[in-house]
Amino acid sequence: MQPATKTVLVLFGGIILVSVVVNGIVGQPPSNSSRASSYGQSSTSVLPYSIVNQDDISIPGKTRKVIRVQLRDWKIPTEPEIVELAKKVNQNALSFDEVTVFVYLSKQDPNWASYGVVEFEDGQFSSSKVQSYVLDLLPNDGQ
Repeated sequence: MQPATKTVLVLFGGIILVSVVVNGIVGQPPSNSSRASSYGQSSTSVLPYSIVNQDDISIPGKTRKVIRVQLRDWKIPTEPEIVELAKKVNQNALSFDEVTVFVYLSKQDPNWASYGVVEFEDGQFSSSKVQSYVLDLLPNDGQ
């Protein structure tokens, strides 16, 4: 991949992240920002994961939360696996009007574009997306 293409992809991911934060904040600092190292329970249907952080980015009249999750095992999950994982993570955030769960592969930097994005509105699943272009941004360490 050309260096210019990588730069454009990284910038695009950064713009998405900034857009989510700016649209959620609207001049108000995030409240109750927390860092956690809680672990998901392994089961046959949910991938093992760690919650990297959770941010309450609510605005007056709309409660919003962003949850960043990192997979613990090196595996490229399917979109249905990402959705099931996000549903499990969202169980502790059902009181929010909107929740966005960003899912990162084990080798990804959680400060950049995520591999999966899952949205919930009023406690219900609303959309999901796999951003497969991030696979090109992963470090190549022989695996």
